[in-house]
Amino acid sequence: MSIKFQEVSHFYEKAKKNEFLPAAINQINLEIEEEGEFVMIMGHTGSGKSTLMQHINGLLLPTSGEVLIGDLKITNKKRKNPKLAPIRKKIGFVFQFPEYQLFEETVLKEKEQQAFKFICEIAPDKALFDFLVVKNDFHNIKAVLKSLVVDTDYAPYVLEPCLIAPSDIYSAAVSKDWKSLPSFAVEAVKKGYELVTATKDGQVLDVYLDKCYLETSIKMAKESKEDFSVGLAERTALIADLQIALRGSEMGKSKEFLKNAMADCGILDTDRIISLSLAGKKEI
Repeated sequence: MSIKFQEVSHFYEKAKKNEFLPAAINQINLEIEEEGEFVMIMGHTGSGKSTLMQHINGLLLPTSGEVLIGDLKITNKKRKNPKLAPIRKKIGFVFQFPEYQLFEETVLKEKEQQAFKFICEIAPDKALFDFLVVKNDFHNIKAVLKSLVVDTDYAPYVLEPCLIAPSDIYSAAVSKDWKSLPSFAVEAVKKGYELVTATKDGQVLDVYLDKCYLETSIKMAKESKEDFSVGLAERTALIADLQIALRGSEMGKSKEFLKNAMADCGILDTDRIISLSLAGKKEI
């Protein structure tokens, strides 16, 4: 099955209608025909690699030009495009970080839920566990927002227990009634929706919401006034920051990317971790 780009350009629309950012890709011509061929596309962060790839199965439509997948043609004219389901059955994506996927590992999830239910039955106040449960809420926010972009059902991908009903997240996103959500989720859902609808990039959404989750977890732990909970939440954020620093160093991520991805863990200064990441993996 051949893949051809013919004079393909793509512009992301700004939040203000009818205003556009500079071209993410500009007049791209590319042809991949050899069966079994391996093709590597390289470039700096922000050079348009993800944008280019997302045109292959119609996650993004070209602003101008055409993408040919076999004998199927994808253009900016939605009504004239073929049904994309057959294309998406043949072309899939694995994004940059394996954990930054729509689908999370499901092995042992049922056992985890059973264990949590038992703990809640014997705990004097199950609200003490909110700082742990909220991780599922941010996963569910990802699932719901991504489902809106690709027009699919979010229900198979949500996790329990959770503090917000996934249907409430969906309703808020569709109606733009952000204030109907709990305070910890208002800005996360609102900005997350704006990011994923503007960029169609699941990784951008994941990076943003992962940071929101970690900082929300720390805040909830502090509100519980339990030292153990605070320490656990802060150390969880620290480990996540160090993982981002290591990967960022290996992949040459920019200071801006690292700053947007790292949560304030309260143990090590974020700027210090970023400077070590930029200096190289050995420094970390």
